[in-house]
Amino acid sequence: MLKRLLMGIFTLFISSLSYGWADHLLITYGALKDMPEVSQEPTIPAETLTHFVTSESDHLIPLLATLDDWSGQLIHYPKIPDELIFKGSADTLKPFTDRLRINPEMHYDALFVQYPPGQPHRLNNPIGKEAIVLPAILSVSNTINLPLEKMDPGTLLSPFEIILSAVDEPDFGMDINLFEDNGTEYGKRYKFGKAPDFVNNALAVGTQAPFHMSFFYEGKELYWVASYLKCTYPEYRIHAYLALSQQAFKDGHFYWGYRFLGWALHYCEDLSQPYHARLSPNTRDTTLMFDKVFKKTELQNIKQAETNKHFALENYQYGLLQDVISKPKNNNRFLEALGDRTHDAQDQMPYTDLYPRNTIAKESFDNADLVDNLVCAAFKDYVVPSYHFSETGEVQLYQVADQNDPNIQNLNKKLEDIFRSMGSHIRKIVRYATIVSPHQ
Repeated sequence: MLKRLLMGIFTLFISSLSYGWADHLLITYGALKDMPEVSQEPTIPAETLTHFVTSESDHLIPLLATLDDWSGQLIHYPKIPDELIFKGSADTLKPFTDRLRINPEMHYDALFVQYPPGQPHRLNNPIGKEAIVLPAILSVSNTINLPLEKMDPGTLLSPFEIILSAVDEPDFGMDINLFEDNGTEYGKRYKFGKAPDFVNNALAVGTQAPFHMSFFYEGKELYWVASYLKCTYPEYRIHAYLALSQQAFKDGHFYWGYRFLGWALHYCEDLSQPYHARLSPNTRDTTLMFDKVFKKTELQNIKQAETNKHFALENYQYGLLQDVISKPKNNNRFLEALGDRTHDAQDQMPYTDLYPRNTIAKESFDNADLVDNLVCAAFKDYVVPSYHFSETGEVQLYQVADQNDPNIQNLNKKLEDIFRSMGSHIRKIVRYATIVSPHQ
């Protein structure tokens, strides 16, 4: 009985947290725009995923087999079914998307470029977001920087353009409806089982939550009553896309080397979001487990307050970065923080598969309580349960915030610290993926 009641509470907390940062392109732009290793010269020909998979089929067979072996290290990652093992492909993506267990309805062969707000468009052939975003989530994918620019195979792009355009793609529908109870044919074939109990299947993007967030550092008591909190898989997505990126670089498919790299960065950046690493900041486990269980009338208020704090942080961060990127100022401290390479030179720790969990997610978890306090102080009128972000999405917190308010200044200072760490993580992962690339 207790576990069933707690299941409802955890679902309320997590169901609204399926997205990470509001716009990964903005964060990645700041981290990489001054990185010497990421060229902004358009020298790489665009290539469809179908062409990459069919031409590299023989090399992908052993590579994807190693991913099967690696996934065994993740206790809660469901074993790949034998019928999904990659045996090669000819002119179709289905065996490849089946093996990765990603949404096969995505427009993976769409070739496009997305530019940051206010930045000049080198290509001028606009297309709508419906060309790359699944119809089921078009209405909630509202942070894409339009117009997108369409391109043909062979169009020359820079590594910088490719990464920036790829880093938001996992939020375009790649990870939705992959579970057996999601009503899709591929969800039944992929054998992930039923969606973990914290997933809200009714939300358009709710089913992607297990692939975009992880709660590695919650207390043992929470895991005892809710073991399904461990059923999260961003580590596998990161490992798989980095392996594919390095294979593409090794074999001279530089476009897909950088595009797979952009996909991997997305999940790493998601783990840096404090509300993606902590179930309920500033709430003691015992309180979460017991006190609220017996006050059922408070559940909706708890849900709304948690939702509001999460959305307030992302809403403000999105507006802030949009403003500083579209209206460049000398010595902008937020872009400087994202691009600060001081720590890069001092960091001797090599990237490993444990880095997303042990470093990125741990930092995020440790930041969660303080960030939560700062968000509540800065936006006290917007985090109360009576406010509903879902019904007032037009509010732009960065536009209404008083930058002279000490509470806003305190939040800004903490965001600088988070951006500085994020930029360093992003560049470390880029160096790790591209070290095998003769293009460098």
